Amino acid sequence: MKKNIDNKFICFSGDVSIYLKNGLKKNIDDVSVGDQITNYNIYNKRFDVTIVEKVVSSEHTIRNTITFSNNSEIKSTIDHPYFIVGKGWCSVNPELAAQKYKLKVNKMVVGDICLYFNGKGLSNVQIIEISTQFGEYKMYNISGGENHNFFANGILVHDENIMEFDLTQKGVEFELLEL
Repeated sequence: MKKNIDNKFICFSGDVSIYLKNGLKKNIDDVSVGDQITNYNIYNKRFDVTIVEKVVSSEHTIRNTITFSNNSEIKSTIDHPYFIVGKGWCSVNPELAAQKYKLKVNKMVVGDICLYFNGKGLSNVQIIEISTQFGEYKMYNISGGENHNFFANGILVHDENIMEFDLTQKGVEFELLEL
């Protein structure tokens, strides 16, 4: 089996839910350009609303499943940054995130604490397991706004600012906000 970890975009499985402005959730594979999603300003500790400006999907052959103490989980690429309390942005593979996206991130490990949004407020959840799977996976990401983050299954994650990437390569589907 081919184990390609050099795919262009860091993303999530299609069943990951995203909090919308109205408090409802939508799976990331159903999010459209123009949707208003909830994000968080980590500097002034306030919730904000972002208009989705770009939606991306691409194929991957490796992913992680991150399991949390509240029994939730997220399937994401191995380099996707999550916000970790006391450590800032972290990834299972920070070297790959730095190489591909020029992001300075720390190493994510079991025991780290993430911010969890339940639709009303924030709480802390602990990472209790990180596992890796190999196969064929269609993954998704969204981007927009100045905070460069959103809540995936309630967990604060980076949007990778995919607004700045060239998306015209083979195998990448995308949609842009028309201004």
